[in-house]
Amino acid sequence: MQVYRTDQLPRLPLVDTIQGYDVNSYAIPRKIQSVIISRKEYVLTVGADCKIRIRHLLKGKLKPLKTFQTGERVFSMVYLEDYKMLVTTHNTQSIKFWKFPSGRLESRLDLKMANCYGIFFMKDKNCLGV
Repeated sequence: MQVYRTDQLPRLPLVDTIQGYDVNSYAIPRKIQSVIISRKEYVLTVGADCKIRIRHLLKGKLKPLKTFQTGERVFSMVYLEDYKMLVTTHNTQSIKFWKFPSGRLESRLDLKMANCYGIFFMKDKNCLGV
């Protein structure tokens, strides 16, 4: 993973590089998301190994913080700032709510639909779209 500064566009100066995955494994990140919690930035990645890895972005460096197993392939994820929860969608017609940053499973909601491929948060309406 590489982190670049965007305050000098169109130039993208490299800030940090981290080799957090074996390039021949199923752990290679399939989804990457940045979230800010209490003015601290975190980078979340999830791979085909069904693990979510949380890294803290501190002074331009990515520091490993937590890794937890989801038990199922993750299609998408969204962070709910007001609830300090990460929501993931899965190929099992379900969404899961994880306490952040502990990774503790808080709830699982089974939906009456085909695979739950994507999820998005509408902050103004306090709604989730799946």
